[in-house]
Amino acid sequence: MGAEDMTEDMTKQPAKLISIWTWVGLVLFGYGLIITSAGIYYAVGELPDTALSHLNPSLWWGAFMTVSGVVLFLVGRRAT
Repeated sequence: MGAEDMTEDMTKQPAKLISIWTWVGLVLFGYGLIITSAGIYYAVGELPDTALSHLNPSLWWGAFMTVSGVVLFLVGRRAT
């Protein structure tokens, strides 16, 4: 088995593409972790002086984005 045989075998297989939903899931997951971390920081420490800060929206939106990212990542992985 020479180098030519190996080259032919490698060129016959198509490249495996990543689904767009996998990429979107990873991005949402990353941003969700960052925003959730900020929400936890604000929940433990001082709340900023903004309207409705007592509801801690960064914690809720960060958690929502993290869960959405995991779901989209799994959907994207299943599609490939």
